[in-house]
Amino acid sequence: MTAMKIRVTAIPEEGLFLELDQATKWFHALLRERFSEIHPGGAPASGRIELQKTLQNVALSGDLSIALHPSCASCGKAFDSRLEVPLLRNLAPYFSGPREGLLSEEEEIELSAEDLEFSFYHNDEIDLGEIVSEEITLALPIRFLCKEDCRGLCPRCGADRNEGSCACAEEVEGSPFAVLKGLKLKS
Repeated sequence: MTAMKIRVTAIPEEGLFLELDQATKWFHALLRERFSEIHPGGAPASGRIELQKTLQNVALSGDLSIALHPSCASCGKAFDSRLEVPLLRNLAPYFSGPREGLLSEEEEIELSAEDLEFSFYHNDEIDLGEIVSEEITLALPIRFLCKEDCRGLCPRCGADRNEGSCACAEEVEGSPFAVLKGLKLKS
């Protein structure tokens, strides 16, 4: 995995501002390694990241814009799309403590929205590549659709229903309880 590590002690008092594009080697490599199925090699991707340090805590903010070329989950055709990824993360140094011993691995912990915007960094380093990768993954839709009302493919002949009707007869599904209609009860 391509890493972009930033030393917390190297963040200046006025903050650190990063501009990302295809020329940013670690960003380009991250997209190629982790998202090559939906992000073609030369497709545009850009963003900005700001790191502000307060004592040992760091506030990370910014946004990314990534051109995608996924396949539709319904009809299978590839299409162009754009993913906008907001970045917002508060980072604190990691210290192991007694609380870790109190929680068993099986114990469930309920997270709030604020918990999702909070992370730890280890050994005075922030792995920016890992954070960016996580945020892109979380921003991806569950399924890609070429259009909201994509009709998909006919399950019988495979014709694209977006291009017109196929010759297959529309199968009307009955109720699973339809077989009970003919059941005669003894009285």
